[in-house]
Amino acid sequence: MNGAGACKLTPGSAGTALPLTVSYSGDPAFQTTQDVQTANALKVGSVVSMTATPNPPIAGKPLTFAVTVTQMQARALKAKTKAAPLPAGVVEFTDSGTSIGSAPLINGAATLTLAAPATPGAHSFVVTYVGDDFNAQAQSAPLTLAVAAAPAISLSPVPLFDTLWEKLLSMALVGFAARGMRIRKA
Repeated sequence: MNGAGACKLTPGSAGTALPLTVSYSGDPAFQTTQDVQTANALKVGSVVSMTATPNPPIAGKPLTFAVTVTQMQARALKAKTKAAPLPAGVVEFTDSGTSIGSAPLINGAATLTLAAPATPGAHSFVVTYVGDDFNAQAQSAPLTLAVAAAPAISLSPVPLFDTLWEKLLSMALVGFAARGMRIRKA
């Protein structure tokens, strides 16, 4: 082109179809032309990471998951484009494929505290970021935790009386018993 062409982009959300209008004002050799095509804007890739505390968890005791969702961008793309907003929305948690809860993602971070599984042994936890208008859905690597059994509660007898009380009580009982015997003899 000789500089007389123009391209107009209409802003929109990533992941949606965007109209792309191209027009050429023409010159003596070529006539004026215009064309509209649709382009799909791509979402920024997301990376999900998760930690758990305490590790190892104890069955039935509080277990807290901390999640971060960050953007995955190529350096060249990042240098030439405006960054997408921080990931927002919701993250969903599973234990060996069974849903155990969800939490809101605020500034790319979320936490969820719940009771550790009641069943001791290995549990595989995964968190899924559902994505938003600009950031793609992503899933964490499985975090396998060995849930420890809750300590057994042993009931041991607690002495009701210490030695002083035992002596006083036994003296009182002996005294009442002796008094009762004297009354019957009379």
